Amino acid sequence: MEDSETCGAVASAESWDGSMPEDVVELILKRLPPRSLVRFRAVCKRWYALISHPTLHADNELCPPLAEPWMLMLSQDRTASSSLISSSSSSSPRSLLHAYIPSLRRWHTLHLPKKVCASFPFLEAAGGNLVCLSDDDSAGGQLSSSKENGALTRVLVCNPLMKTWQELPPLQAGVKIRCIGVDPETKAFRILATYTSTPNAEDHEHHWQSAQTFVQVYDSEFDGWRLISAPVPAMATGATPICCNSRFYFLGSNFHLFGLDMEQEVWIEVHTNSLPLGIGVSCEDRKLVESDGHFILFTAEVDLYGKREFTIWLLNEELQWEPAARPPWSISSQFLNASSKSFSVLATQSGSSIFLKNMQSSRVAHLELNFVHGEGRWMWLPDLHIPSNTLLLQPFWI
Repeated sequence: MEDSETCGAVASAESWDGSMPEDVVELILKRLPPRSLVRFRAVCKRWYALISHPTLHADNELCPPLAEPWMLMLSQDRTASSSLISSSSSSSPRSLLHAYIPSLRRWHTLHLPKKVCASFPFLEAAGGNLVCLSDDDSAGGQLSSSKENGALTRVLVCNPLMKTWQELPPLQAGVKIRCIGVDPETKAFRILATYTSTPNAEDHEHHWQSAQTFVQVYDSEFDGWRLISAPVPAMATGATPICCNSRFYFLGSNFHLFGLDMEQEVWIEVHTNSLPLGIGVSCEDRKLVESDGHFILFTAEVDLYGKREFTIWLLNEELQWEPAARPPWSISSQFLNASSKSFSVLATQSGSSIFLKNMQSSRVAHLELNFVHGEGRWMWLPDLHIPSNTLLLQPFWI
């Protein structure tokens, strides 16, 4: 990431000023080779003490790589302060980012740099080890009165752990950032944004056409936005996209997948089966996620008598949706009560852990799922006392 007046190139002292818990720093240092540890002892007194401690070297060579990424939960309220900035201290704004570390079974709070919070207060998307922010709510789909029509929206990506950031080329106001995908090996990333084109009422030649959704994609390798000429298929319009194996996918209303071929600028339809629901059972809500190359679908179903169920589906090698797990009533009842129908779900890229969270509750359920045998172990994560409204769950690599 380039260094400029608003872009940080390397982790500054603010990254290690004590805001990062010592056990997390130790967890990272344990996975470094001995030559790097010798060099990093000269960074500061705190690192020297940590690296010189006998416990760090006792199991350094035996310490396995991280089994799964962290789970990042980002708090955001667009109705009150309309930003990620906490209202607890106006002179020292901080964002509400909370990371759950599966190996430690603990929550930790991450803070974005102050200048990032002040200039880019609106969360748009997250993925890999990055979060994407903007300086105007229009990028989140709501036209803001703070900018005139036609004004540009500034966009920034940030690594909240290392506190590095980079400002991207701006977008037109009203373009909605939907998804970010990061290559785990090269760390290159792409961002997908959408906007809706409404036919002009005075254009009598095309008055019969309905509104169409188009996408723009930012590619970090070229540092620019690219407009895709082919509109999003009508059956996928309104769906939340995901990134899998460097390709963006939308879930269609018929449960087919629509993948974007960037080179050819075409949408490829992946034909799947319809969900094998019972007679009189309809799908009330759905959410598509990706986990270690697997497509996972979450559905809330309701029958003719109003009974609701929550099902996790896995797309198998034959491109058939098959039920993978159903949570026990003690879990599903937290997601399927009549007063809160919407839910936010996450599958981490380890392929074994799934985190579920209802938008109206601050509790997070954790499922360790065995995709081969279709078995899983459910549990609640430790309670985290944070605002329960408008939260985003994402996997986070370190």
